[in-house]
Amino acid sequence: AGLMDLLVESGVAGAASAASALDGRQYNRAVRFHKLVSEAMERLRWKEFIASVPNSQLADAQGQLSLPLAELQSCITDENVAGLVSSPAFVALHAKYVVYCHKQSQASQNFCYWSSYIDMVDLLLAFIRASRTGDWELHLDCVRRLLPWCFAYDRLNYARYMSYYWLQMIHLPLAQPEADAFLRQGGFSVQRSTNPFAQVPSDQAIEQSLNRATKTTGGIVGISRHPATVQRWVLTAHERATIADLCLTHCGLDDQTEERNAFHKDCQAGRMARDETDVLRIADTVTKLFNPFAESDDEVRVTHIASGIEGSADMIEDLLSAERRGTEAFHDFVRHRLTTESSAKAFHDPLTKLNLRTFSVKKKKASSSGQNDIARSDRATFLRIALIAQTRQMDMSHILSFPLGPLPWSLATTSGSLVKTSKSSLLPLLENSVHDATDPVIQGGALIIDAMAFLRSMKVSDIPTTFGELATAILTRLCRHFSTYDRVDFVVDTYREMSIKNMERTARTTSGVLRQHVTGPAQATPRQFSKFLNVSANKEELISFLFSSWKRPDTAERIPSGKTLMITSGISCAAVSRGSGTPSASIQSLPELQCNHEEADTRLLLHAAHASTAGLCAATIKSPDTDVAVLAVAFSKKMSAPLYFMTGTGNKVRLVNMTAVSTALGPEVCAALPGFHAFTGADSTSAFQYHGKKSAFKLLADKSACGVAFRQAFSKLGADFNPISADCFEILEKFVCSLYNATQCTSVNAARYHLFCTKGFQSNHLPPCQDALGKHCSRANYQAAVWQRCLTASPEIPAPHANGQGWCLDSDSKLQVDWLSLPPAPQSVLEFLSCQCKTGCKGGACSCRRHGLKCTDACGCHHQASSGAAFVPCENSPALGQDEVTEALCDPDSPDG
Repeated sequence: AGLMDLLVESGVAGAASAASALDGRQYNRAVRFHKLVSEAMERLRWKEFIASVPNSQLADAQGQLSLPLAELQSCITDENVAGLVSSPAFVALHAKYVVYCHKQSQASQNFCYWSSYIDMVDLLLAFIRASRTGDWELHLDCVRRLLPWCFAYDRLNYARYMSYYWLQMIHLPLAQPEADAFLRQGGFSVQRSTNPFAQVPSDQAIEQSLNRATKTTGGIVGISRHPATVQRWVLTAHERATIADLCLTHCGLDDQTEERNAFHKDCQAGRMARDETDVLRIADTVTKLFNPFAESDDEVRVTHIASGIEGSADMIEDLLSAERRGTEAFHDFVRHRLTTESSAKAFHDPLTKLNLRTFSVKKKKASSSGQNDIARSDRATFLRIALIAQTRQMDMSHILSFPLGPLPWSLATTSGSLVKTSKSSLLPLLENSVHDATDPVIQGGALIIDAMAFLRSMKVSDIPTTFGELATAILTRLCRHFSTYDRVDFVVDTYREMSIKNMERTARTTSGVLRQHVTGPAQATPRQFSKFLNVSANKEELISFLFSSWKRPDTAERIPSGKTLMITSGISCAAVSRGSGTPSASIQSLPELQCNHEEADTRLLLHAAHASTAGLCAATIKSPDTDVAVLAVAFSKKMSAPLYFMTGTGNKVRLVNMTAVSTALGPEVCAALPGFHAFTGADSTSAFQYHGKKSAFKLLADKSACGVAFRQAFSKLGADFNPISADCFEILEKFVCSLYNATQCTSVNAARYHLFCTKGFQSNHLPPCQDALGKHCSRANYQAAVWQRCLTASPEIPAPHANGQGWCLDSDSKLQVDWLSLPPAPQSVLEFLSCQCKTGCKGGACSCRRHGLKCTDACGCHHQASSGAAFVPCENSPALGQDEVTEALCDPDSPDG
């Protein structure tokens, strides 16, 4: 729920240290981190409680508790602690605090969730205390309270064996009173040093002594692997360990002879001061990010403390009911497996996982359910379908007109996301049309910068400590370009809740997100700046802050004389400039550059066109995005000044003359580029699995009649937002067939059948079916239509889920890809793909017999022998065996081959 980000942003730990500790790889560090966070949360909760107590009551409590608190601060002893907690004022205040916490937990989900975290850390510390002090009663109590959490979060080995351990131990006074007395005297832990609060459990003591001497250098390593030798060695291992310890003691090298401290290391002055500082830093960071204990008039669901993302209703139900459901599972386990009341289940029978959802659970991969699961697109499924088609007289070409899977695997991944290709491979193909497309840097003109790419390119060491310093640092870097250019444009995206780029933006957040409001120049910048930029709301607030900062007169005076800085934010654009010899800067709003473009990709072209009409000698776009390069080639001829594209980093930066590239490619190819790029894979549209830009561009640039037809079809994509014509779709089908080397086919369904029969491809190697391709064409047309209007400031763009554009809304009203209209396979295949009979298919229980069909070798009745079960001959045998069908598929003279 954001613990790692909290530790990193507060500066308490680095990202690697926090991750390894919270993953369980560094126990001591993890305990310390949880203690610090729990203490910070407790203080924030206490602060909210104190604010709710009337001043008169608070003053009375402070007056009565001042003396006990002073005594405790002067000397921390058990007597002083007991005196404080037993005082009437403390008891009354604590009772009010308990009531307040219970009331707020019922009113606020976040208060309840983080209060449970505090309780869990308290339980962990009590469990450690029981071992450190040899308190047997506390140990058993903590084990009992830990068990529900083990069941709740599927720690099944702990849940199973700790339950048995706890039940045996609470009956120990009756079964073994002498052993119980020994344990109550602290016999379950060992004091190996004279340091206070340093007892360790007996098994840990064995690991630190006997096993340490046995397994380290000088132990069993390198002696022998002979069983008899190892057995003799093990029988005397404890004696050798004793001798080794005595030798170390005699030489003064063991832990016992080191200098002792009167206090535990956590109670030493330096450690306490450091912990206090870290607690204050964590509390301050929580307040800046999201304080779960702060009262709010609005109902807020359980929220990730770093990202600000609210959990789903199902996740929240699981989080808040985890202890209750774990307790129920524990009681059920004890009742049915550990007591004599019932023997319904054996002790070692599998335990059912609760699978409670948390913020750390990854999003489920897209999958189908029910009968659709049968139509998995792998080779075995294709063989089953082939067997069905042969034995049940089905038309295989008709079956292959269906996607044969819950998603079109040629366009979608198993997680339900878009298939991606290397977009950057297209730019060299465009550059190669000119002998040398790179030019030296042009003096004068306009440099138009992709703002988000610029911010992401900043190194961690370049990020200042405050947002005010960050605004100054970015402006300083931008002003460096005035040595070459007369005008610099800083162009940003806008971020809409319903966007066709949401899937791509979500994929970019796999490294994590960090939600932090930008409130002013003195606010500290986040340490994880890349995570900060993964949140759209953060970027909007940052850009708005930069926009307002650079418009201030004192900041604007940094602009060199005779230069202009164009800054954008949302739909607005302002020009900050200083005339020659003018001491102050002028700030002017530009209505002609106010636009509703969502992507900076298109807005960069709009600014380039504006620069060319403003009389500048050239316009240079600086961006790493291939989408921008494609648009620059497509629209460079519509600008009066030459258009350049700057890309690359470090000493690999190059300047490409897009006007020259456009001239070399010709108007037909340039007109087709936006539609072609959207169709073959962009941020919002799928690529074709295993078919990249290079082979597709070769078809587009072909000089034959087919190439001409392809260019004409792609140039029509994006002409408007209406569905594409049947003629255009027919040509695009032919393009896909050519892309898959099925040039003799004119439809993708025919190409799927041809490739399956001749090469036996799996479905992700086949082109999409006609239904899936139609949806893909709609998405490509929509994206191309947006790009085609890049030179219009405020184009009218319909919602992507309207009028069959290739997207739809899910149950939460969020935009998602509309992959298919057809089911995965014909209904007859989904219903009758195979039966799973084990009794010979004798009666109506057999789904094949029930529908008047013969069983095939894909049915369960034909796999009993291989599974080891007693074989019962099938009474509903198929007309053809698997070998015969396979031979038929491979026979070119067969009807389906």
